[in-house]
Amino acid sequence: MRFAFLLILASHLPAADCMKYAHDRGNVLEEERLWREAGALYEQTLQGCGPLAPPDDRIWLLTSLSEMSFNQGLHDDARRWLRYASQAIQDYPKDSPVWIQFLNATAALHLVEGRLSLAEKDLLTVVSTARQIGDQRAFAAALHNLASVEMQTGRLNVAHEHQLKALAIDRDVFGERHESVMRAWISLSTIQGLRGEWRAAEQSLLQALAIAETPEALANYAVVLDHLKRSKEARAIRSRIPLTTASNKVVDIKALPFEGQRLRVKTR
Repeated sequence: MRFAFLLILASHLPAADCMKYAHDRGNVLEEERLWREAGALYEQTLQGCGPLAPPDDRIWLLTSLSEMSFNQGLHDDARRWLRYASQAIQDYPKDSPVWIQFLNATAALHLVEGRLSLAEKDLLTVVSTARQIGDQRAFAAALHNLASVEMQTGRLNVAHEHQLKALAIDRDVFGERHESVMRAWISLSTIQGLRGEWRAAEQSLLQALAIAETPEALANYAVVLDHLKRSKEARAIRSRIPLTTASNKVVDIKALPFEGQRLRVKTR
């Protein structure tokens, strides 16, 4: 009830205040991994103050809605939000931040649907443009997803290099305990595992677990412990993973060889 009240309140704020509320509250919900609630907030904001907000803010809302759909495995919804975003950005220059954000989101959709060559094409464009205009967040997000493509196509050395760069940027931009930093550590651990660097993978996962004991981090850590011949510790770790998980549960895309089914991407 309180959340619904806040949504109604946000829809009656002036456009600038409404967008600030969406950014601030949305960040909290995303850090708590409440993807459905964050999506509801962004959609309410889009309907309430989106028509009065600057086009950049409207595009941010649409790509945010796309990412929240990704995180819930709702790919049809993600595609629908991106289709709306594509209509909104046609008059923007191709090297503008909104185009970079859109291409990152489009590449993420290609990535989770297995169209790796299309994803890589878009991500290379984002990497080049984001570096030129100094958009560090978009640069890191693109490197994160590019490393996923490279990992899945067997280019582990370059994937490792790109994930290290993404991690360094995320730590600099967000600090040491942010969700993005945690995901980057998990991603790095998977690449390290595929390279046979199990002790390095263990250290990366300990960094991730120091931020939050998420199911994907715990599952990856158990696999690493198995490879280090520490089966008793691995069983203890697995006992801490919930047998059933809420609908918000996702798996980092580079945890795929370990845990399996759902892919995790980064678009913003």
